[in-house]
Amino acid sequence: VLIFAGGMYIKNKKGILLQSNWLGKWTAGVLALLVAVAILDYVGLSFIKAILLYGTTLMLVTSFVSYAKRFVKSTL
Repeated sequence: VLIFAGGMYIKNKKGILLQSNWLGKWTAGVLALLVAVAILDYVGLSFIKAILLYGTTLMLVTSFVSYAKRFVKSTL
């Protein structure tokens, strides 16, 4: 939500639309995989679900920092 709000702010204030980066796209893909595995809720997938949970969390934080840097750079 914060990444989207930042993008809309830059679009409204500067008139430019920043494209998503590869890290954001990969993060969205891994997050979708985590949701699918969580919905299946199969006991044999609990280890994979845990790995996906920690990996997705790390990717979300890294992606957010990447987008935050671009936001600050674009608003200066």
